[in-house]
Amino acid sequence: MSTKRQVFISTSSQSDMPWVRELADTLSHNGLTVWLDHRDFTIGEAWEKRLEEALRSSDAVLFVISGDNLERSNLFFELGFAKALGKQSVFIVPGNHDISWIPSDLRDEELVVKKSPDETAAALVATLRSEAGDIETMTLSRNTKEIDFTNSLPRLACVLVLDTSGSMAGQPITNLNEAFDSFKSALRGDAKASRQTDLAVITFGGQVTIAQPFSTPSESSSIELVASGATEMGRALKNAVDMISERKLEYKSAGIRYYRPWIVLITDGSPTDPWEQAAARIRKGVSKGKFAFIAIGVEGADMETLAQIAPPESPARRLRGLDFHAFFQWVSSSISRVTSGTPDEIIALPPVDWSIDI
Repeated sequence: MSTKRQVFISTSSQSDMPWVRELADTLSHNGLTVWLDHRDFTIGEAWEKRLEEALRSSDAVLFVISGDNLERSNLFFELGFAKALGKQSVFIVPGNHDISWIPSDLRDEELVVKKSPDETAAALVATLRSEAGDIETMTLSRNTKEIDFTNSLPRLACVLVLDTSGSMAGQPITNLNEAFDSFKSALRGDAKASRQTDLAVITFGGQVTIAQPFSTPSESSSIELVASGATEMGRALKNAVDMISERKLEYKSAGIRYYRPWIVLITDGSPTDPWEQAAARIRKGVSKGKFAFIAIGVEGADMETLAQIAPPESPARRLRGLDFHAFFQWVSSSISRVTSGTPDEIIALPPVDWSIDI
């Protein structure tokens, strides 16, 4: 099976076109199939149909951005298409530009800032051709259900990052399954929260899996959490931050307001993969108000590492025993309070009654 990858390059800045063409040629010489929006259209053809065909057949979409093309509609049109198709998106800043003008949401995305097209191509080739499975894995991590455009209510995106490693086997995973089912039932029973909550689930145990893409509680299917394998917490957290960033862009493209998103981590162990980069992104995201982060350690959890992952304004907490029910009741009550207000309001959450001092 061929591992040759196809990429779609999106740009609308005429001043950057020589730089972009050189980048496209260099990528082609390195064995990638390149589709360039300004170069590969035929005059008079059905533009939207051709665009969709090119995006569907591409493994990744490269957005070359500068100050002038952020004001042009086709960038966001193609970005919306790419997100809807679950494509990996990489944002490229040509070397003659700084990044101070880039909107904060895009700065949290995967950025490549290199001086020359050759340097940019080298960085991209290392990512896009390292292994045949790399693109497929990243695409899976971005699967989301399409936003219901008939529902104009503000949304609260919440990603649950759940430890399903081997140490969770037995009573811990049983209790977690039961509590998670009760949590979804509680949200379904809240008329507003059930329509305004976009819930996703990432599990890590032997591998990182998107167990549930973003969906409302009423749309979500039944999930059985099974404990096995190692504790790839770093990669799971990175995926969670990526999913939140992309969901926010989708809300903006759809003209839907949103509350500050949540990332909730539950673990009983210690990361078995590199976690420092994920921790830095989480701390930065929380400090800038991009999302809220809640880290819960179950008995046996490496609380010292969790303390380094969780930001000081939202320190990690230890769960009282295996009382997942109490924790998820608190989460559902908190979501109900948040969605009862507006995205601009500061809502006091219920008191915490499920943790012990650490």
